[in-house]
Amino acid sequence: MLQNLKNVFDHPKGCPHFCNVKNGSSVKQIPMKKNTLTKTYFLGLLICLAQMATAQQFTVSGRLETEAGAPMNQFRVLVTGSDNQVAITDPSGHFSFTLDAGGDYQITPVSCDEGYLNGVSTFDMVLIVKHIEGLEPLNSPYKILAADVDGSNSINTLDTTIMRQLILNHITEFPVSNFRFVQKDYVFPDPTNPFVPAPPSAITITNLQADINNADFIGIKLGDVNNTAVVDACGDNVSRIIGRVFNDQNTNCASDAGEPGLQGWTVEATNGTDSYYGVTTLTGKYNIAAVPGTFDVILHKPNGLWDACQDTLFGVVVTDIPTAGHDFAMQANMLCASMDVSLSTPFLRRCFDNYYVVNYCNNGTLEAQDASVEVHFDTFFTVLNSSIPWNTVDGNTYTFPIGNVGPGECAAFTVIFNLSCDAALGQTHCTEARIFPDTACGSPFNWDGPELRVKGYCTGDEVKFMIHNMGAPMQLPSNYIVVEDIVVMTPPINNPFTLTAGGMEVITVPANGATWRLEAEQAPGYPWGKMASASVEGCGTNSNGGVSLGFVTKFSPDDESPIIDIDCVENMGSFDPNDKQGFPRGALDEHYIPLQQSIDYLIRFQNTGTDTAFTVKILDTLSSFLDPGTLRFLGSSHPCYLNQLSGNVLEFLFTNILLPDSNVNEPASHGFVKFQIAPKAGLSHGTLVENSAAIYFDFNAPIITNTTWHTLGEKFLDANILNKMPDVALEVFPNPVSDVATFLIKSPHSWKGNLLLYDLAGRQVAQQPFANNQFQLNTKTMDSGVYWFRLDSGGQTLAQGKLVVVRD
Repeated sequence: MLQNLKNVFDHPKGCPHFCNVKNGSSVKQIPMKKNTLTKTYFLGLLICLAQMATAQQFTVSGRLETEAGAPMNQFRVLVTGSDNQVAITDPSGHFSFTLDAGGDYQITPVSCDEGYLNGVSTFDMVLIVKHIEGLEPLNSPYKILAADVDGSNSINTLDTTIMRQLILNHITEFPVSNFRFVQKDYVFPDPTNPFVPAPPSAITITNLQADINNADFIGIKLGDVNNTAVVDACGDNVSRIIGRVFNDQNTNCASDAGEPGLQGWTVEATNGTDSYYGVTTLTGKYNIAAVPGTFDVILHKPNGLWDACQDTLFGVVVTDIPTAGHDFAMQANMLCASMDVSLSTPFLRRCFDNYYVVNYCNNGTLEAQDASVEVHFDTFFTVLNSSIPWNTVDGNTYTFPIGNVGPGECAAFTVIFNLSCDAALGQTHCTEARIFPDTACGSPFNWDGPELRVKGYCTGDEVKFMIHNMGAPMQLPSNYIVVEDIVVMTPPINNPFTLTAGGMEVITVPANGATWRLEAEQAPGYPWGKMASASVEGCGTNSNGGVSLGFVTKFSPDDESPIIDIDCVENMGSFDPNDKQGFPRGALDEHYIPLQQSIDYLIRFQNTGTDTAFTVKILDTLSSFLDPGTLRFLGSSHPCYLNQLSGNVLEFLFTNILLPDSNVNEPASHGFVKFQIAPKAGLSHGTLVENSAAIYFDFNAPIITNTTWHTLGEKFLDANILNKMPDVALEVFPNPVSDVATFLIKSPHSWKGNLLLYDLAGRQVAQQPFANNQFQLNTKTMDSGVYWFRLDSGGQTLAQGKLVVVRD
């Protein structure tokens, strides 16, 4: 009634022309003079309102269930025709509409467009192949319809090929939909060929004159021919913003048939206070879980090669049901293939077979022709096999052809290798991937072309670093630093330096068992990071006959360019199978990283239960200091869905993972997911970024991982005494020391604070307060070796440096 009143008063021309008055099956029209508020008009209006008030209504209800009778919860059902409504099924699968008598309606269930892997396994593929070959035909028309995943109204090997691609995570959706529906009381003329005639997917009602309580449907999960899909909740039917990002090939700013989606793009919905995010799937679809309200929907482009017909959709209203059709049409402003590659592994164990997952994408506007990925493996690795063939091998460098890669297309492959028993426990192993074509798409206007690369080698008695200019001549000099473990050494020679095109600078340092790192400044405006760097671990031995380990991963590798990824991992013995790690690990106990340093998070899980896990779900609540708009998926052990839920929560959903328990198959009981995200801009030095995750195995209580932490703000320790305050000069004597070291602060002010002492690994080993400008440190109980100290006072660092302790 209220809606009918609104229709009258919102008539587009001010007043309706006629009032339709129903009398049984007939309709009488009372004319009403246009835009004239006369007695005739008000008489007609009163008659209309009286008719509306007494209009008879009926209830149309039904149920959605599977062939096995399982209720389908939270699925949408539409009514169209004389009225348009949406209903959501309840936990028993029921839905209901209240509709005006005499109307014509169509009742249509809607597919749940999430969880395409739900119920789909290799066993389903086996059953379909047996059906195709006539060995064991599928025994119901619903199972036959479920096998037709490509919507061709037939079953053939293309269906099993598509299912295999889904299981291997090469695609994330079926070409048509996830579910189809058939009217429950429909009788198939030929159950062995349910495609002819096409079974009814909607119920049509003409001239509604009574309640209907049997508008029932059978729901069919595509790809599931053994009824294992879980249909107790469709998370797609909550407050959501749904849309698609696509390549607008004909530049008409409309989504036309055949125009491909763009995968892996981030979309943000903001109401000015809170933001919610989604990531596009293989078909370009995004799905943002939000709260009811009004939002601006913003597209985050991966590069500058694309222009949007509209890059912000203003005033999108969200209710308690999904709102769809919020699409972004993308047009190329430059034709160029922009390739991206990433490497991921859960762990490295000596004497065992291990594996890498290699993910790649084309974020450009042009198809990449004859693309390939070149992977240089650590020298302690022996490559055994891979999911795609390699075509050339040069030492430990393998080239994998990946064919043509279209705009927005992403895929992955795996490589299995053995890690030698000769590797030292805790040794770092670095693997580098480079994708081709690797040509840059245009150049930033403020960069004049130099591109520095640093390589490091152990030559036996020394560590040699080479800074090589791969680009145009340097117009301005650059500086470099040399780091021993976490101590900045005095640069040996030629600092700053200038290189011609192809020029090289060589720096050598002693092979003393330390982990050496060289960082060289890139030219101003260089688009992929500020530093070129390389690290060398385990060259020579220290005074104790050992080497320092664990320093390589404290700093970021030189892989800011999207065409290169370097993954450095320490091998390990025993470990927590369900944990979270952040890379780079960061320096000192505070885990210091540069302000704008992206963090690679690795979440590992293992089924240590007593049965196979069918579903694994990971919920990761991001720190408020991280920017969800910079999220980048790097890889996973098994196919998974990435969803960004409300409250900065990431969901990684592994459906039908069939993860065996560790007692049955220990190597196969592990899994992982890896992603990258950057801190928000404008954060202050000292900001603490913490993160943890919850891992769910089927319906069990979650396993909460450890908490990772990083402190924003780069920190090294200086090899020599470095005075941090302008009116402070520090002397330490004797140094080296065997018994007692004296610290003398030369300053016009009196200082008090704390002396902090660190070992080679950056662990704090001592803290001693001081109350005046001269004090002593007793070193008699300390082991021989190199230590680093820092003097702090009132939240400031006065000085820092190196202290050498020797024992007679």
